[in-house]
Amino acid sequence: MADSFTSIDDLLAILKIDYLEAENPARIFSAMSNLIEAFTALDVLLLESIDPNISNKIVLKGLETGSIVSLLANILEHTDEEGIKNLDWKRIVGGYVNQARLVFLQYMQDNKGLSDKEHLEKLINKLFSLAKKTDIKVVPNYRAIPPSKLLGSMLQVKTALEVLNPNDTVTYSTNQMTVRFNPGFEITPESISALIIKETHESEQTMILKIKKPDYLGDSQWELKHDKNTIKAKMLDLVWVAKFHRREFDLGPGDALKVKVKVKVNYGFSGEVISSNYDIEKVLQIIRADGYSQQNLFNKSHINQIC
Repeated sequence: MADSFTSIDDLLAILKIDYLEAENPARIFSAMSNLIEAFTALDVLLLESIDPNISNKIVLKGLETGSIVSLLANILEHTDEEGIKNLDWKRIVGGYVNQARLVFLQYMQDNKGLSDKEHLEKLINKLFSLAKKTDIKVVPNYRAIPPSKLLGSMLQVKTALEVLNPNDTVTYSTNQMTVRFNPGFEITPESISALIIKETHESEQTMILKIKKPDYLGDSQWELKHDKNTIKAKMLDLVWVAKFHRREFDLGPGDALKVKVKVKVNYGFSGEVISSNYDIEKVLQIIRADGYSQQNLFNKSHINQIC
């Protein structure tokens, strides 16, 4: 695989799906659309490794029939070019994106699934080396892609392939090489967690959370705000939930809940937060956005009535 990123052909790529049966053709278009979305998400990670101010738009240059073939081009933009030292940076970075995609897909082709942390680190280091090789930054503050995000991209590619039949094949080609997608690559959210989580800490906290989106059906999570952060929480206080669904009280815009929460935080090998889970064990109080209602909440009998 060539190291140069300067050929104009490096800016183009071909995504191709070959199929033997035309039955349920919608699956082919669905897979193509989902793969392009997966590449878009992967490109964000690849570009952040160089500079978070660089963005990319994948442009569909053409379609061919028979097989479904998409000719893809990278349209790159930068919000602050003062930190860029190479005037030809778009061609260089466009070539890097296509070559990094090949390395990413080659890893999925060569492996049956997630094997161990060492193999993953080799992939991350290889992609990091490609990012540094672009050498477009005045200050060379390139960054490696976090393992959890890279594995998330693998899962997205794997999911995109699931609608295809066993006889369907997908390839990604540049002027350097062609890589065949591996639909048998084994990856699940559980296998990702097992690979990247070093330790887990649990705690119980009392928190006041602004209500963003309640769960009216009882089969999903509540969306809540803590300071400026949005969190999703499972509501385990079933007695309170039953009252809410019977409309024994209403929740309005800006209302908050004072709750007892079990917080589970998973940490990676570098001390980074991988994920956080929130389970609301008990609703202690509804705090109204309206000042008058908030004053009424100091009445203990009123609190007991609504909670």
